[in-house]
Amino acid sequence: LEDAGVLVKRSRDEVANMLQDFTVLERENKVMGCALLLHLGPDSEGNIVAELGAFCVDSAFRGSGRGDSLLDYVEQDARQQGVQRLVLLTTRTADWFEQRDFRWIGPAYANEVLPAARRARVNPTRNSQLYVKQLEAPHDNLQEPGKRIGY
Repeated sequence: LEDAGVLVKRSRDEVANMLQDFTVLERENKVMGCALLLHLGPDSEGNIVAELGAFCVDSAFRGSGRGDSLLDYVEQDARQQGVQRLVLLTTRTADWFEQRDFRWIGPAYANEVLPAARRARVNPTRNSQLYVKQLEAPHDNLQEPGKRIGY
């Protein structure tokens, strides 16, 4: 997906440094999908923001609910960590995220919803669009991440 320009290229060192922030969905040693939850800090409104990045599901497993399970898990994890707003930069597959309550708010490179440090790293030539999902606060009956994942 990096070669196709769908995902931003990252060096092995960058991936190694972010490894603890990745969630990997696997079965029988086969990677089915992954997602990155990268904490960005507070936005201009004081919301605690995290970025959902590198979200992908192997084409062999698309359409079987794996993406929904992975997104659900990451959202649960984000809530447990106090994240109030989830942001997503994408050049493709926006409709899938819109169907899951992310809303489009414009080009990412100039959008103040992103904390300034993250906005400065956006490459405007990629034309990434910014999508946002406000997360509800965790409540008493919110299960620990992973308790609801399954097929």
